[in-house]
This record gives sequence, structure tokens and C-alpha cells, in this order.
Amino acid sequence: MSVIISKTDLIPILKKVVEYLEGVNIENFSSNTDFYKLIGTDEWDNFGKDCIDPDIGSLKDDWESLMLLLKDDDRPLTSVDLDRVASILRVVSESISPNREVQ
Repeated sequence: MSVIISKTDLIPILKKVVEYLEGVNIENFSSNTDFYKLIGTDEWDNFGKDCIDPDIGSLKDDWESLMLLLKDDDRPLTSVDLDRVASILRVVSESISPNREVQ
């Protein structure tokens, strides 16, 4: 089964995400870990026995790379940056989640 994601629908959804974040009463989002399991897009739907071991991603590296987009207007946003944003949004979600353990 395939999934079709319309850019026409996705853009307003992303705008709602931004609006939501603007309304959250948290200025900084944090994670207790830097490293995470990174499954490449060419493998993330492979559930068979021939699954490869995941790579290791770094939230610190992801964030530093995304910050370069703000510092250099000529730097193009790439599909890799979208993966980086996805990992950062996971940290944001964990920070906002009502199920987050209080530390």
C-alpha cells in the first residue's frame, strides 16, 4: 500500500506545527542523549530478516548542521536536512509529551 502526501496539504500542516510551537511555554528543548538509531530511508520499511543494523545519528550534529542554514543564506536545504529536522522534532515531542518522566 502506498501513501500519497500532498504538498498542498503538508504545507498548512507544517504551518500548524510552527503555530503550536510558538504557543508552547517552553523556550529550550533538551534531550538526555546525543546519539540515536538512524535508519536510512532506503531501509526504514524493511522488516524482513535481511534488515541492516541501523546507523548512529547525533542530535548535536543534526542541530549544528541545521544552524548553518540560519548562518548562510546561500546554503541550500537538502533532503538530509529534512531527516535532521525529523530527529529534532522527536526531541521537541519528547520535551512536550505529558508522558515524559520528570527528572
